[in-house]
Amino acid sequence: MVFIKNLKVSQKVVLIVVVINLFMLIVTAQGLRSYSKEYQMINTMYNDMLLPVNSIGDIKFEIQNTRMDLEKYVVLFDQYTPEQKQKENEKIKSQFKDINEELDGFNKLNITDEEKKYSLMLKNEFKEYEKIADNTIEICSSKGKEEGLNYCYQNIKPVTKELLSNVKKLDSSILNRSQEFYKVSGVDYNNTVRRTAIIIILGLIVSIGISVIVVKLINKALTDTVRSEERRVG
Repeated sequence: MVFIKNLKVSQKVVLIVVVINLFMLIVTAQGLRSYSKEYQMINTMYNDMLLPVNSIGDIKFEIQNTRMDLEKYVVLFDQYTPEQKQKENEKIKSQFKDINEELDGFNKLNITDEEKKYSLMLKNEFKEYEKIADNTIEICSSKGKEEGLNYCYQNIKPVTKELLSNVKKLDSSILNRSQEFYKVSGVDYNNTVRRTAIIIILGLIVSIGISVIVVKLINKALTDTVRSEERRVG
């Protein structure tokens, strides 16, 4: 207080400006820090959760879709023309290629070691699934529809069950990771908001307090100057 009283009027005005700008700088820095954390949080959510979930969802859909197309191929085998058989065969092989690419792409995402283990199991089981599909098509061509249908139903169902079981495990693992991340990031976000609010409130209180004090001192100095001038003139 004594320090402020001893300052000139111009210095007191400069002090107000400096203090207000200082707290504005602190609030801005806190805001940028909060923005950086939010960006990192969103980036982590996208790369570590949304991309894996989207990829595993596509894989699950393609597996089920391929099974339906394979069973349709076997059931309608006798009704297809050679050209239709060739077209359906190529369609099924194309679907298998897409699933293999999806599985390879999934392994390149930001996933945990446990999820990589399930993904490897899924990849190996899908090779067996693909082998059964090729054998089914071959049996239909060489031994007829009934033999192909029996082979397909006896072998494709247990393999599909194992495939979807590992897909479910991957889904559960990613979901658990997501829930844990949301809990931690939510707490951190709330703490950041509180810190920012506290800094803003303190900045306003200090700035307003200093401004009031300095304004009073400036008014007092001006009043004393006017009175002194009046006495001198009088």
